[in-house]
Amino acid sequence: MQESLFDMSTTTDYSKLNQMIKDFQPYSNLWLATNKWFTEYPKWLNGGFHELDANAAEKFVEDSIRTLTGVQRYFKDKEILPMCKINETIKKQLEEFRPKAPLMVALRKAGMKERHWQ
Repeated sequence: MQESLFDMSTTTDYSKLNQMIKDFQPYSNLWLATNKWFTEYPKWLNGGFHELDANAAEKFVEDSIRTLTGVQRYFKDKEILPMCKINETIKKQLEEFRPKAPLMVALRKAGMKERHWQ
């Protein structure tokens, strides 16, 4: 394709590229969700309360659980058991944290005043 613009005699076959992207997507989704989980979770637990973006945390947890459900299906269908185990571990941690997310959102609402803490 681009080679023809430079009058090159050989051209690269990109026909398998879309399939490679599709095959790699579950790995990417798992890696990105896991990386963000291990990065953000300690901040949510130990970080400053005023820096906590509870809405973003809740959205991340919900989106990640949904994404990892699809990833799990892919790895099971392909019988990639080590990846299934990693995915199950991260998804379980997210599901255990899930009930805490609405509480974080409620406590970080703008309507919470100093008198509510006393």
